[in-house]
Amino acid sequence: MTETIDLLIKYFQGYQWLILFAVVYAYSIFKAKKGGRISILVGTVLFFVFIYNDFIYEWMSQLVESGVYYRFLWIIPVTIWIAYGLVMIFLDLEKWWLRIPFVLAALACMFLMDHTWLEPDRGTWSRPENVSLIPGEVLDISDVLTDEHPYGEKIRCVLPLGMSMQLRCVDASVECVIPRRDYLKMNGQSTRPYKQKELAFMIEKNERPDVSRLKKLLDDTETDVIVAYSDYSQGDYLRQADCELIKKTGAYEVYRVK
Repeated sequence: MTETIDLLIKYFQGYQWLILFAVVYAYSIFKAKKGGRISILVGTVLFFVFIYNDFIYEWMSQLVESGVYYRFLWIIPVTIWIAYGLVMIFLDLEKWWLRIPFVLAALACMFLMDHTWLEPDRGTWSRPENVSLIPGEVLDISDVLTDEHPYGEKIRCVLPLGMSMQLRCVDASVECVIPRRDYLKMNGQSTRPYKQKELAFMIEKNERPDVSRLKKLLDDTETDVIVAYSDYSQGDYLRQADCELIKKTGAYEVYRVK
């Protein structure tokens, strides 16, 4: 159960939130009517059987991408449940003098369990560039890709990891040639075999295969566009592989694969 417990602590961002959620959960069962109590208990059993279970995790990791199933945790309304439970406990306290220490304890939890208000270096805080909360360069590249392919059609791109995650928030038609697990493997966070190792190391580590090999990789993967780091100065190399520069931003260069 070690992996499951570690996963829960990461999900709750600390054992304090996990304990607080457990208290609210227990009180919810105590206060619920018979039908509601049964529903909560049945749901809990199903979660422990299919999600909070290392054996199921190991088995499922043989069938699908390991480490992805944690997204099921998001269906638990943790924040809403904790807030609702604390208000419910507060209202159930019949004595007004009991509510005072309860409120003080709740406020202490709020400040002690969230350290952002203690952040000493306010200079690290910044105002978002736009309402999309996406860097302006990403939006510029998204506009270029929109011009490169008809609306609604997929466009296959070789992208740095950070760019791929941000760009798909803006344009869901972008298909990443390099799968995410290759980046995780590169960083030692996955044991799964590479699918596009050479392209991954070229775009992230500037390790360049022969031009003829690169052409074959781009052809085999049906790549339409390459977004490369400007700092790597891969322009001449990519042009030899029949790639055409169509956009240059501060940190990235966008190439069309002919």
